[in-house]
Amino acid sequence: MTEPSPRILQALDRFHAAHPWDHNAHYHRWILRQLPRSFDSALDVGCGSGDLARLLASRARVPPSTTCRSATPSPASASTWRPAGP
Repeated sequence: MTEPSPRILQALDRFHAAHPWDHNAHYHRWILRQLPRSFDSALDVGCGSGDLARLLASRARVPPSTTCRSATPSPASASTWRPAGP
């Protein structure tokens, strides 16, 4: 495969600057269509912009609570994680 020319790369940069696209936001409407209009609670697991959490909060009786501590878990927390259960 050949490398695109600098002219093509600059044109793509200009296009993306004028028309930004967020892969995650692209699926928000689809996710909301899969859910009932109203529900008790929701959990948005991620460290994004918070847009999905806000959309979920508009439908949940108990608004979601989000905290983003780190983009990657520490080895210590990963090794001590246990699934919730009875």
